[in-house]
Amino acid sequence: MCAEPAGRGLELIIQVVLRTGDSFAWLPVSINGCWPRLEHTRVDRLLFPCGSLSHHSAAHFGCDFRFPVSLVRDGWNEIVVENGGDKTITVVGVELGIRRREQE
Repeated sequence: MCAEPAGRGLELIIQVVLRTGDSFAWLPVSINGCWPRLEHTRVDRLLFPCGSLSHHSAAHFGCDFRFPVSLVRDGWNEIVVENGGDKTITVVGVELGIRRREQE
């Protein structure tokens, strides 16, 4: 990855894709040693749609975690996803995207 310039209204989104039947107590996610985030948004949309493919299949859902773009380093970046519960979950994928921060 490449570091992004600050002050341009960008954010890093880490989307963790799980199986629809999976449930968890907590799903802490961190990047490059930052304090883990628990706050996420459950989504059915792909992080970056491709043509007519815009949503996860019925068998999957995504959890979007938002981070400041300043946490992204040039080169190697480390993403940690933890299962904070006692049930087994299946991480189907981890998607990363940098895009304009949504207005709150």
